[in-house]
Amino acid sequence: VWLYCKRLRQLQEVAEADNRTLARISRYSLLQQDTDRCRYHLHELLRQFAAERTGAEETGVTLDRHSDYFCRQLQRLAPDLSDKREEATLRQIDEDFDNMRRAWRRAIECGATETIDAAAAGLHRYLTRRGRYNEAATILEGVPGSLGKKRPSRQEKRVLARLLAFHGDVLAETGQNEEATKLLQKSLLLIGSPVL
Repeated sequence: VWLYCKRLRQLQEVAEADNRTLARISRYSLLQQDTDRCRYHLHELLRQFAAERTGAEETGVTLDRHSDYFCRQLQRLAPDLSDKREEATLRQIDEDFDNMRRAWRRAIECGATETIDAAAAGLHRYLTRRGRYNEAATILEGVPGSLGKKRPSRQEKRVLARLLAFHGDVLAETGQNEEATKLLQKSLLLIGSPVL
């Protein structure tokens, strides 16, 4: 989790650590603070060592907190991608996008439908505003299969429908109209409605 830099507030929430603990870790050079950017960084070798020493259950809990935090951050920032704060919000997401991408992958791996739902619109808006259609298509292409169940709940159907619609949208932007149409039709069929 600590591969990427984090702001103090983010680090405190994900690690469940207070200022005193972070200061102590920094004092022993285990955690470097970039004061110019108000971010923290853990050297990759130390991160790997910590991952080896931490139990799988504890690592999973930390990864889930990381995923939830950054997916919720995408959710909080999504409305700002459609108003006068768009440029500042795009820069803010740029800084944390590696964390957000990892958080998204974790949510997909775990089938965390609620977390995925929280991040989906923000992820879609960010990638399309940045013109990163191919990356968006890659991020979205395996999602429906990894979330699919024999009997998905109503919420899971709604989330899958949104993801298919987002994927169709980015494929249309890259000129893959036939595939985009198929995905949009699947989306509509999934929710049993002629319109989203």
